[in-house]
Amino acid sequence: MVKNKRDLRFVKSQQRLYSAFEELLRKKSFDEISVRDICAQANTSRSGFYLHFEDKYDLVQKYQREFIEHGMQIMKEKKHLGIQIIFENVLDYLNTDGEILAILLSNRGSIEIQSQIKDHFRNNAQQNIFPKYNLKSGTDIENCYLTAMLSGAFFGILEEWIHQGKKETPAQLIQLMSENVIPSLKNSELL
Repeated sequence: MVKNKRDLRFVKSQQRLYSAFEELLRKKSFDEISVRDICAQANTSRSGFYLHFEDKYDLVQKYQREFIEHGMQIMKEKKHLGIQIIFENVLDYLNTDGEILAILLSNRGSIEIQSQIKDHFRNNAQQNIFPKYNLKSGTDIENCYLTAMLSGAFFGILEEWIHQGKKETPAQLIQLMSENVIPSLKNSELL
């Protein structure tokens, strides 16, 4: 029997599993955590876990999908306010409701998951950042490397922010990126 994803018990059970996973990530690396650990932390059965997720990778993928969907909603609702406000709101969301993702971007995450997140950054750079700042090179290969450089810069800043304990506010981080990263790219020989 497939549960309705809008059923309050289903949602609460899934949130309990996310919370348990987050608590475990604070103590162990992703690779050290098993489904059994998550179930024990959430005080739920393995069959209860499998009602929601196929495995811990599926848990992360569904969490990422929810985060991205919410981030895209923020972008859609705030697009008239400019890219800096959009990114600030997305970082606020990461800071308050995206703790699992933040931990996965730290040394407790897995390389595989971090690679998936980097791919999302690249896609976002191509779809949202390049058009806003008119960052395009002539050839496909130049655009490929420009995308890698830009998304790598943003990802690196985000990783460092998390590693340093998120001391700066999202607004301060966005200001840093806007004042330093984008102008550096515009002034580089690639552009």
